[in-house]
Amino acid sequence: MSAKADQAQSLSPQSADSLMATLLALSIHAFLLDAITQGRPTTSDAVDQMPLAQIAHTVAVRPAHELLAGLPYLDGEDQLRVNILKVLIYDDASALPLARLSEMTRITVTQLAASLSEDNPVCADIPSIDPGHGAHNRVD
Repeated sequence: MSAKADQAQSLSPQSADSLMATLLALSIHAFLLDAITQGRPTTSDAVDQMPLAQIAHTVAVRPAHELLAGLPYLDGEDQLRVNILKVLIYDDASALPLARLSEMTRITVTQLAASLSEDNPVCADIPSIDPGHGAHNRVD
């Protein structure tokens, strides 16, 4: 195995967490773009009404390169993480780490959904965390 492939297969927990968050954000973005192209109305609370099961499905089955479609240019850390994912998506030696990230992201969203009391939880059902006061549901 090449040194490049070895390096690509090893992700630190910190880099994996940030890349999973980016992969999740890209999946949500792709889901919203699908809604727009299908003529479904999108409002400011569209993300809040997204079913977690659908997000997990998008992460699991959507070809990774499609998650980049329609993505505007981002600044700073966000663009850096997207660039790292682009390398994982388009570099054949990175197929295993990308598959691991996708699966870890899908499992995380699925476990989150299972931990909530609602039958078909949506993003709005996820409790927010106030650093000084613990978890609570969002109030707009």
